[in-house]
Amino acid sequence: MSHTAMSTPSPEPDCPSPRGRGPVRTQALVPLADPLAGDAEVVGGKAAALHRAAAAGLPTLPGVVVAVGAPVSGLTPTSPLIAEIRRHLGDGPLIARSSSPAEDTAEHSMAGRFLSVGSLPDDAALAAAVESVARSGEQVAEQDGIAVAPPVAVLVQPMVDGVGGVCFGIEPVSGRSDRLVAVCSEEGPDAVVSGRVEGMRHLLDRDGRILRVDGSEEGGRLSRAVCAELAAMVLRAGELFGSPQDVEFLLATDGTLHLLQSRPVTTEVRGAPVGPVYGSGPVAETFPDPLHPLEETLWVEPLREGLRDALRLAAMASHRELAERPLIVSVAGRVAIDLELTAGERPGRRWGWLWFKDYSRRAWGTWRVGRLRGALAAIARDVVQDTDGLLGDVGLLEPLSERQLVGLLDRSRDLLRSLHAHEILMGFLVSGEGARLTGVSVAMRSLIAGRRDGLSDDEIIARTPVVLALTGPRLDGVTLPRHLDALAPPLPPEAVDDEAAVLREALRLRVRWVQELTVRAAHRLGERLVAAGRIDDVEAIAALHFDELAEVVAGTAVPAPSRFLRDRNRSIDEAPALPARFRLDAEGRPVPVDAASGDGTGAGGGKAQGRVVHDPADAEPGTVLVVRHLVPELSAVVPRLSGLVAESGSPLAHLAILAREAGVATVVGSPGATARLDEGAVVEVDGTTGAVTILREGGERS
Repeated sequence: MSHTAMSTPSPEPDCPSPRGRGPVRTQALVPLADPLAGDAEVVGGKAAALHRAAAAGLPTLPGVVVAVGAPVSGLTPTSPLIAEIRRHLGDGPLIARSSSPAEDTAEHSMAGRFLSVGSLPDDAALAAAVESVARSGEQVAEQDGIAVAPPVAVLVQPMVDGVGGVCFGIEPVSGRSDRLVAVCSEEGPDAVVSGRVEGMRHLLDRDGRILRVDGSEEGGRLSRAVCAELAAMVLRAGELFGSPQDVEFLLATDGTLHLLQSRPVTTEVRGAPVGPVYGSGPVAETFPDPLHPLEETLWVEPLREGLRDALRLAAMASHRELAERPLIVSVAGRVAIDLELTAGERPGRRWGWLWFKDYSRRAWGTWRVGRLRGALAAIARDVVQDTDGLLGDVGLLEPLSERQLVGLLDRSRDLLRSLHAHEILMGFLVSGEGARLTGVSVAMRSLIAGRRDGLSDDEIIARTPVVLALTGPRLDGVTLPRHLDALAPPLPPEAVDDEAAVLREALRLRVRWVQELTVRAAHRLGERLVAAGRIDDVEAIAALHFDELAEVVAGTAVPAPSRFLRDRNRSIDEAPALPARFRLDAEGRPVPVDAASGDGTGAGGGKAQGRVVHDPADAEPGTVLVVRHLVPELSAVVPRLSGLVAESGSPLAHLAILAREAGVATVVGSPGATARLDEGAVVEVDGTTGAVTILREGGERS
């Protein structure tokens, strides 16, 4: 078998250009080393990428390409084209792979949509395979219901024995750029990308050091040396093509590593996560919806500073930590809190003196809070009383000028900071045992009583403002829960025995009342600005930060056009949910932590809910398809799904890649999913954690 022999070009037909540039004068058979092989319009994206990789010195196999538009109908073992292929590649077994101008782009990989045929032992098999692969675009057109079939060239290369798989230049689900993922199987890369086998999953750093290995032991485990060589090859490919690459590789039986295919990773690159672990859990009840800029500056900033004050007073964190850590962050309007400082998830320490330092700090904090314990209750009562007095003194907002309304908003932020700090400090003293009084439990009883008396929501809020504890603050107004059918059981007497718990709930209620005062003041200020012609509608005010709003009122700045402000609000309303636990990359984007946990492996696509179906023919828009294996036939239905769950497969399988590109929440490697998830059940699929949660059971099996 010759790897370098070249021959005289075949006759040159007029081949139509895939992108409408008019006929292109080209040759029917193009060796990969030929400069013409760099034109993806002629040889397809896969072959063009291999041409560039070979020219840059990356370890590719030799090959020839039956160009787009070349005549392949009626090929026989004695056809000149088959003889020409053999002259280049010798008499050994070959593989015919699709290479289309429509695949392997930065926007769409089209992974696995076109046909490839391996183990071609003779010329008859080769002739049949070339024709089948060249016409596989017609099958895709039929599946997708498009009139013009995508053009397909045919890449022919030697069939080499060995183990292989795929390697991503970034972590393919989270987008972490400091991690590579390689999946290898003894059955080769086709078995991995088709989802037929799970293979061995290797999590690598950028130097190729193995961080974790899991998956089926029947797959091929890669040595440290091979992982280092593979990582270097994949990163070099990323530098060559200008973006992280999804590389198919083969480790031949003689130990030689080959690059079989390189295409852009379609996952958004999120960089290396740094800093604390964040999560929205502790603040999700306070801020369940994404916040607009004015809402953030009115409510989140005071919470952040109040938390900082409380941690400083209680000596629960060092001055350096409090100065360097933001404590609370907002990602596209969604609020999350530092879990390491506030939820007991501090990273482990390696050296004993650090443990001693932490212990000393905690001991100092205990002593300090102990001294404050007697004073805190009295201070909290004073804060509650003073807040009630301030709220009572506000009166009607109508007589206030625009500048007075801005001043009211500013003073409310200071008051919220104080309320939050005292609420958190009182929380340190709350007993963890027994029944406790909560504002929510009182609010539920008040709401039920108001509904029973036939009051409207506004009348209920005016009569018993405690019901605001059932909602998060919003500038566009609150909606009280509707489905409360009966009074809850009476509170046990001991629920009010814990004075710290009662005072903490009283402070929480004052926080909510002050927030609602800011809603009223901001709304009235928006009406004034609309009347003055400075903005077009009241809702636009939510898109302004507080300082921007103050400058507009003072006349020192002109607001952005209302269309821009409405677009800013819309982008926040449509922001996706945050991962349960994440770090931020250098661009401030969330990168999930522990993304591989759960009952399966998250393959991306976010989180979605839908009704379970097992038969692809039953897959209606918004359903969740649950299957045993990822097979190519599913590609036609993937775009209409809300979720995809497979018992086998890898996040790097073609179908998983396609689902991720289409925004379909995908979980693979979920054992027994078809038996566990009945047809008709409603489930939630989390493509980040791999969890599949049953929200409503399905019917009986037929």
